[in-house]
Amino acid sequence: MMRLTTNKPVIEMTMLELACNCVYAKDKYAYYRDLETDEPLLDFIIKLSEKLGGKITTAKLGNIELTEEELWDDLNYPLTEINGLMAFTYRNLVAIGELRERLKDYEDLEEQGKLIKLPFKLGDTVYELVEGFVEPCTVQTIFIADYTDKKGKVSYMAEINYDREDCPYTSSEIFLTDIGKTVFLSEPEAEQALKERRDKQ
Repeated sequence: MMRLTTNKPVIEMTMLELACNCVYAKDKYAYYRDLETDEPLLDFIIKLSEKLGGKITTAKLGNIELTEEELWDDLNYPLTEINGLMAFTYRNLVAIGELRERLKDYEDLEEQGKLIKLPFKLGDTVYELVEGFVEPCTVQTIFIADYTDKKGKVSYMAEINYDREDCPYTSSEIFLTDIGKTVFLSEPEAEQALKERRDKQ
């Protein structure tokens, strides 16, 4: 999947990349950038408002900047009024920035090989084919295994407990590469796989 966040210079970004990265965090503040601009988001909104004939208060109360508070209050105005339009624009750009920073964290982790996508979570029930039967199992532990598959990739392993009344403490380990082969995420999938195995015999 193509990465959406980037730290490339604007001139090197595609239009999609610029759309996904037009608001970013720097020194704990939101910044807006396009082909001609790279400045704090509040400054950008104030200038845009002035170009459109509006006026946003930039006064301070002690050390508190009133601009942002005013913009949030102006969300009460309709979009047909400049105050409402600027507040709406500011709110959406803030959201783009927040989402970009969160997504960037995940994409960085994925790029570094530190993001694990699991098909289930702790406590989920999976269904394992065991000796010609479908056994429901509870995922108890998930851990990284010192195991490589045929392609040389490290796999992940889970410890599962069988939900059998006659033997409630039985557990075994499965590799995530077993999903869809001997372990299934739903009972109907497991039953279908078991039926196909029996038909082949």
